[in-house]
Amino acid sequence: MSFFFPSYLFHMFVFSHLNYVTHADGRDGRPEVYNLNSNLYYRLVNFFGSGVYFHRNHHLAPTHFNPRRGAAVESWLVR
Repeated sequence: MSFFFPSYLFHMFVFSHLNYVTHADGRDGRPEVYNLNSNLYYRLVNFFGSGVYFHRNHHLAPTHFNPRRGAAVESWLVR
């Protein structure tokens, strides 16, 4: 329990934060999705979390295992 609860809270924080900061309404009112790798926090979480803040790449190719590598890379793990 001492490991599970803190890791669960961290997991929920990261995924709620990434969905909040990577989705926004564009100037025309349509939703836009962003890739973030601009500061130390994003770089660390992208490194340890398989590029989760490269959320635009995830939306372009949702079956790729690591969106940090871009939409053109095919993953052998998830097809």
